[in-house]
Amino acid sequence: MIKDIGNAKKIIGNPSHRLAFIIGNGINRFAYKDNVDPSWSRLLLDAWDGASFSTKTSIDEGITFTEFYDLLEFESDPKKITQSIIDSIEEWGPTDYHQSLRDALVRLDKPVLTTNFDMYLEGENMKKLILDHPTFGKGFTYYYPWNVVYSPDSKFSIHNIYNFGIWHINGSINYPRSLKLSLTSYTRQGKRALDYLHVKTYDDDFDGKNQSHWKGLNTWLHIIFNCDLFILGLGLDEQETFLRWLLIERMKYFRRFPDRKRKGWYVGLKTEMTEGKKFFLERIGFELIQLDNYEDIYVNLLDVR
Repeated sequence: MIKDIGNAKKIIGNPSHRLAFIIGNGINRFAYKDNVDPSWSRLLLDAWDGASFSTKTSIDEGITFTEFYDLLEFESDPKKITQSIIDSIEEWGPTDYHQSLRDALVRLDKPVLTTNFDMYLEGENMKKLILDHPTFGKGFTYYYPWNVVYSPDSKFSIHNIYNFGIWHINGSINYPRSLKLSLTSYTRQGKRALDYLHVKTYDDDFDGKNQSHWKGLNTWLHIIFNCDLFILGLGLDEQETFLRWLLIERMKYFRRFPDRKRKGWYVGLKTEMTEGKKFFLERIGFELIQLDNYEDIYVNLLDVR
């Protein structure tokens, strides 16, 4: 366990690490402070208010956010509900912090995977690129735009996939059909990922994830399995069923091919780490970085100016 920010910064700056960042909604919570509540519970409750005749003031224990969204679709037209979520996100608007964080990530020149739907980390000048696979072509779908990357480099390709670029794990508002909001959509996304990860059978055949012929080469899945992951701003609690499952699959892959094993670090506050999450993360190969405050996590750690 790492508790000193200086040691945490050494990990980021270590040239021997093939580092990639996974960033969650914590950056929005930090950016908006008390001006906006960008939490998923708030988004879902606002959508419920617009769709249902009954009133909900909280999402109680005993139901996940994805399950809540499935039930929400019983109240109104699913397309209208998705659009209401998008409308709420678009009302937030970018902040100076989003730009400063993006500048810091560009300087670090590492891949960035985000679970966020919004495009505020990209800003206005990033170029949207759809990467070709040498065998399968683009393989693009509006439901799973996994080979879409946002980069300031118009020549970005699978040959520099380990450099800075922003990838959206759970979809983005640029592609409304890609948004993974419900348990149903999470389940379908897991099924699609299985089709990438296990070509011959779902029980085996992890081979080839570090090679050019595998199906996920030009997608963010390649980064998950071939980079040292540095996670921050992401609760990664029981709500994140798809990503947690994917990290379990990553560890299974490394156990079968120990010579391909990559490292992982998870950043959080010292006061917010539960024993269950600690046990889960350590068992899938992540070292914990526990810092004192949000300023250290979202500003000082990445040298955000």
